[in-house]
Amino acid sequence: MASIGVYGATGYTGRFVAAQLAARGHHVVLGGRDAVRLRDVATTLSDQCEVQAARIDDDAALLRFAQRCAVVINCAGPFSEYGRPVVVAAITAGTHYLDHTSQAAYLHQLMREQDTAARRSGVVVIGAMSFFTSLADLIVYRLATEQASLRKVAVAYAVEGWRMTPGSLATGAVKTERLVHRDGALQVLAPRARVTLGEYVFPPPIGVQQVITEYTATCESVTVPRHTVTDAVEVYMTAATFAGSGLALGVRSASEALDGDAPMRFTIVVDVQGDADQRRAWVSGVGDIYELGALISVRAAERLSAGKVSAAGVLSPAEAFGESDLLDALLRTDFLRGGLHQERHDANSNRSTQ
Repeated sequence: MASIGVYGATGYTGRFVAAQLAARGHHVVLGGRDAVRLRDVATTLSDQCEVQAARIDDDAALLRFAQRCAVVINCAGPFSEYGRPVVVAAITAGTHYLDHTSQAAYLHQLMREQDTAARRSGVVVIGAMSFFTSLADLIVYRLATEQASLRKVAVAYAVEGWRMTPGSLATGAVKTERLVHRDGALQVLAPRARVTLGEYVFPPPIGVQQVITEYTATCESVTVPRHTVTDAVEVYMTAATFAGSGLALGVRSASEALDGDAPMRFTIVVDVQGDADQRRAWVSGVGDIYELGALISVRAAERLSAGKVSAAGVLSPAEAFGESDLLDALLRTDFLRGGLHQERHDANSNRSTQ
C-alpha cells in the first residue's frame, strides 16, 4: 500500500482520515505542528504509521513531510490561511495533493497560481474533495454529460444536526470575496452583510424549505464551470441548518460546535436545466458529514496513488474523477442510503423561487 500523508492529523477531520487510511492498510504519515499530539494520534492507529512534525511556516519541514508520501490529504483550515504552503510542498516533492476546503476564492486562486507548477511536476492537486462540493460536482458531471450547454446548474443542501468543528467555525469567520458564476462567467463580488432567503423544493419528504440563496460556503461556482458549460451556477442551503447559531447571519459563535447527540442528516440535490429539459438527481444520508468527507478524500487518494487520474494540474473533483468509478463507489457506502435518485422534467419546470 502507498504512503499517504495527513496534514492536520490531530484535528477532527484529520483523525477520521488517518483512521480510515490505517484501517484500509495504508502506511500513514501524520503531519502537523505538534509532535506530541501527533504521537498521541499515532498510538490509536496501526503500526504502519509515522509522525513527521512540520509547522505551516517551516517550508523545509513541510517538504520533508510531502516527500514521504505518494499523496497528501490536507485537513488543516482555514485553507485561505494555511493551504498554500502545503500545496507548494507537495508540488515541489512531486506528490499528489487533496484538501477539504469550502472556500471558493482560495480554490480559484489555487487554480490560477499553481496549475502550471503542478503540471510541470506531473502531480494532481484537487481542492474541495470533501462532503461539500465534491459530491455535487460529480453528480453535475454525470447529469450534464449528454448536453452541450446548460442554462443553469443549481445545487441545494439540506443539512440537519450539523455540529460545526472549530475549524469550520474559523473558516466561517473569514471574510473573503463572493465568487458567483452568472451570465456564463465567474464574477467576484464583495461580501454581503446579510444573507438573502428564498424557497427551494426538495424531494419528498423534505419538500419546500426556506433556504439561504447564493450560499457561498461551497466551491461549485468554481468547480462546475471547469467541466460543464452553463450560464449560471446557483447554490442553496436550508436556513434551518443554522437555526439558533447566528452563523447564517455572519455572527461568530461556537455555541453549536459539536454539541448535542442528534444524528446528522443530509440531502444534496442537483438540478441541471437545459433548453429541452430539466434533470434532477439527489442523494440522502445519515452520519457525520466530516467522517463522510474523510471517506471521500481517502477513496480519492487511493485512486491517485494507483495512477487512476491521467491529467496533471489543479483539477476540480469531477475533472479528476468524473469518468472514474468514484461516485458509484461512494454511493455504495453506508453514508449514502438509497443510492442516486434521478428525475427528468420538461424545461418549463420551476423548482426555486426567490
